[in-house]
Amino acid sequence: MKRILAILCSFILLCSFAGCKGVMGGEDGASVSLTDSFSEGDSKGSSGAAVISESTDSGSGGSSLAERRRYVEQYRERIIVYGWLIAAVKDDGTLLYTEEHLKGEGFLGQEDRIDALRDVAGLKPAFGFSGVKKDGSVFALWNNSSKKNIFPHFETWTDITDWNLQISSVLAVKEDGTVIMDGELREMSLANWPEDWIEYDLTGWQDVTAVTCAYLGSDMFGLKRDGTVCYVSTSKRSVEEKAFENVLKWKDIVQLSSSRRNIAGLRSDGGVEVTGFGIDTYNSYLNNAAYWKDIVSIAVGNNGIAGLKADGTVVYAGDDTKGQEACLEWEDIIAIAMGDEYVVGLREDGTVVSTSAGNLTAGWNIFENRELLM
Repeated sequence: MKRILAILCSFILLCSFAGCKGVMGGEDGASVSLTDSFSEGDSKGSSGAAVISESTDSGSGGSSLAERRRYVEQYRERIIVYGWLIAAVKDDGTLLYTEEHLKGEGFLGQEDRIDALRDVAGLKPAFGFSGVKKDGSVFALWNNSSKKNIFPHFETWTDITDWNLQISSVLAVKEDGTVIMDGELREMSLANWPEDWIEYDLTGWQDVTAVTCAYLGSDMFGLKRDGTVCYVSTSKRSVEEKAFENVLKWKDIVQLSSSRRNIAGLRSDGGVEVTGFGIDTYNSYLNNAAYWKDIVSIAVGNNGIAGLKADGTVVYAGDDTKGQEACLEWEDIIAIAMGDEYVVGLREDGTVVSTSAGNLTAGWNIFENRELLM
């Protein structure tokens, strides 16, 4: 009996020691406190379970990364670059744009439509010029010299939350998270590149919050509510070269940005994913973005990628033949956009800066009242 009692006592002491080690130190001996993992009040949901919050790496003003990302998100559609054309939305809903590039970007004959635009709330770049008005209606100025409206239904849609305009098609997200398309992608592709065409099916896309396209609309991407990305291609070349299939492995994505050749995804932890044509050869410089941290917004061009950091500075990876790296000197930036040859930034005070020769946006200010930023 004494032997049994001795064994039981030893066992109890051993368990007590192991339990203390579990609370006081991890395997590496680091001190661990229960309050490091749980706290009273807001750290618990209504069920009492712990809620995992997003990264709290400090951004401007000491706010969390997620808070800073939400702050700059409201200005992301106030500036765009399409090719060489720069445009910005003023507080009064009218537009500023580089007039010298309008005709060169295929909008010949549509100048009156641009000048007549009023009550614009945001712009979206792609292979064209589109946006949303303050009443929720959408508009598009397409890039083709024939003046033919290849998006006959787009401007009648009233229940879409995001879209991407391309050379012959527009991909859009409906309020219910499904995706629809308008335009002539199939007709144009079969007429010009019939040997490259693959039939596509979007009926399986559900819970989508944002869309974008690459390769002139042939490669379509949807950002899902759970942070994953769905992808479909109509191009045999894209499929054979596996240019974009890596997006199917991405997780925790909160923003997508694409160009004709590349696509990048911003993760919730402030990191960046990127892939596309030539990612391991002529576009290998894009891989540098994988080392970025504290990013709250991204902008991709054919020749580079720019990232907006939480502290208002900008990082860049790509071609510098047109002085794109000048953006590395910027401060107080709240939105970025990128085209073929330059980066554009919106400052906290409403001024717009550009790496273009001669700073094409000199003198621009889109905020009529600084208090609107507060």
